[in-house]
Order: sequence, then structure tokens, then C-alpha cells
Amino acid sequence: TLTNDPNPWQPMFQSNYFLGFFRIFLPIWYFLVFLCACYLLYTTSVSDKKFCTTIKINRTCLYIEAFCNLERLFYLSIDPFYSQQIIPYLEANIILTNNVMGKVVTNLLMAFFLRE
Repeated sequence: TLTNDPNPWQPMFQSNYFLGFFRIFLPIWYFLVFLCACYLLYTTSVSDKKFCTTIKINRTCLYIEAFCNLERLFYLSIDPFYSQQIIPYLEANIILTNNVMGKVVTNLLMAFFLRE
């Protein structure tokens, strides 16, 4: 039969070390990736005056990546890995699902439309 055993991972997920590290490191990481995407968007808009298909696909991928990283930044700075369940379940699922969908869309765009 199943018994109500204590979760051995719960003390680790609720420790200050775990939450402090992931609340600081991961938002900084996603903020840097967001800044890189914004910088690349700026350089492609300033340097290239012609609008071919490749440039439009690159910009579309960068816009999606920038939005997903900004969304991850806010999510992980509030409640990393849904460890304290601060954000309600439905909203947390929507945020996490949008990020995965954004990654899939950018990968498909790059795979099908970018050629050497």
C-alpha cells in the first residue's frame, strides 16, 4: 500500500541557497540574452537597408526570443521552477507553455527558411 511519506526534495527546494541562487543567476542570464537579442535587432535594423526574406526571418526569430527571455526573466525572478508556488497554477502553466512554443516556432523558422 501507499503511505504518506515526506518528500525528501522539499527541504532543498525551499532552502535559501537554492532559491537565492536561481532567483539571482537565472534572471541575470535571461536578461543578458534579452539584451543580446535587442542589440542584434538594433544592428540588423541599422546596417541592412534591404529587406529580404532572410532578414525578416532573423528579426522575427529575435523578436520571439527576446519576448520569451523577458517572460522567463520575470517568472524566474518571482518563483523559480514553481518551487514556492507563488504564481497560481494556471498562470504558471501558461507562461511555461508560451516559452516552449516560442522556442519551437523559432527553431522551425530557422530550419525551414534560413539557407546558407
